[in-house]
Amino acid sequence: MKIQSATTLARKAFYAYKLIPTEESKKELLSLRSTEPMLYNVLNKYNKLTYEELSKKFDDSQSKINETVYKLINNNDIILLIAMPLLLQTLLYIQRKKESILKSIIQRQDHYIKEERPQKN
Repeated sequence: MKIQSATTLARKAFYAYKLIPTEESKKELLSLRSTEPMLYNVLNKYNKLTYEELSKKFDDSQSKINETVYKLINNNDIILLIAMPLLLQTLLYIQRKKESILKSIIQRQDHYIKEERPQKN
C-alpha cells in the first residue's frame, strides 16, 4: 500500500503501533519514512493518546487550517502549494459545496502542486 499524505501515514502508523506497542514496532514504523516529522512526533510524543483521540486532534487541527486558509483566498487567486495536496483537496471540496471563491480557479485549473520526495540511494 502506498500512502501519500503525512497525516494519513501518521494515522496508519499510529494505528499499527497501538496494535503492537513495542520499541521494535516503533523503529520499524519510523523506518518506513524516516524523513517524516509528523510520523516521528505521533509515535514519540502522542503515544499515550488513543487512536480516536489522535484522529480527533488531527481533524480539529485540519479544520482550523482550512478555515484560516479559506479566508485568505480571493477570486482569481492562483494557489501555489508545496507538498500540501491534502489542503488543496480539502479546500476544493469545501468550495464545491459553497460554489463561490474558488470556482474560477477550479474551472481554469490555476492551481499547481509540486511534490518533492526524498531520493533513495
